[in-house]
Amino acid sequence: MYVVSVLMTGIVVGMLAGLMTRAATGSSAFGTLLYDVFVAIAGAFTARWIVTRFDVAVPVPGQQGAIVVALIGGTGLTLLFRLLRPNSRMLW
Repeated sequence: MYVVSVLMTGIVVGMLAGLMTRAATGSSAFGTLLYDVFVAIAGAFTARWIVTRFDVAVPVPGQQGAIVVALIGGTGLTLLFRLLRPNSRMLW
């Protein structure tokens, strides 16, 4: 049951991170919302892996902490891809 909860949290929060990042910057890293959502989901899972692998303390306990970590990871990876994109005008 725990694994399903972690997967659903990563997917849902990654989708929200993709939407929020696109809304905040007003453009897309790859041109479509679908790619932004996929990148944000990958970022959410990557952040979760980093936190558990390196035993990083999350200031918010429980499910809320997992949501915060996923949101930071999803937004961070999406912004990193935008920064590395050719012909990028920084983040906007």
